[in-house]
Amino acid sequence: MADRRIACVYCGGDHDNAADVRACWDRSRAAPATLPLPLPQPARPSAVECAETTDISTNLHTGPDALARNVVVGVDGTVPQPWEGYESFAVDFGALTPGDRLADRLLELAHARTRAVFRVEGAPANFVERRPPWQLAPGFRFDGELIHHLVNTNSVDLRGDNPRFAPAEMAVALGLAGRTAGGSRSCDWQGFPFGRRH
Repeated sequence: MADRRIACVYCGGDHDNAADVRACWDRSRAAPATLPLPLPQPARPSAVECAETTDISTNLHTGPDALARNVVVGVDGTVPQPWEGYESFAVDFGALTPGDRLADRLLELAHARTRAVFRVEGAPANFVERRPPWQLAPGFRFDGELIHHLVNTNSVDLRGDNPRFAPAEMAVALGLAGRTAGGSRSCDWQGFPFGRRH
């Protein structure tokens, strides 16, 4: 009989018998959880503050075509020039249903790196699947959450008074500061050495 080993998901190795796997499991439960510590929040200008002093709706937010940044506007919002002519979608987060075909189209655009315009209304709903997991098909997905992700993750949000772009706001929160020229702050991040704290 060939020598068989049991793969262990707890240590990533393999063991000779089930008792060794169980012992590994016990060790993994006894080990304290190592969660990343929260990063300190330095006192830095927010992206919104930068928006008040700089026109960040152009270079910062649109980016090169290869990034395929989208834009989110209100139902009656004006679409800025860089996004004119791209496919537009009316998205009501409160009315999304499981199996919504919008998710498939947004995935196609994201994979093709094509910009889109989202006319958004409604607050995102919490989607709950009540069937037991073993009754779900292998391709099951939460379409509402997927649509919310695809609409918001790589999009410039122009619904408020100042443009918002989540990655820029996260960078500011983590300590990235814009360049200073002549005493005025600039939020032109292009060419800025990312990873460097000031």
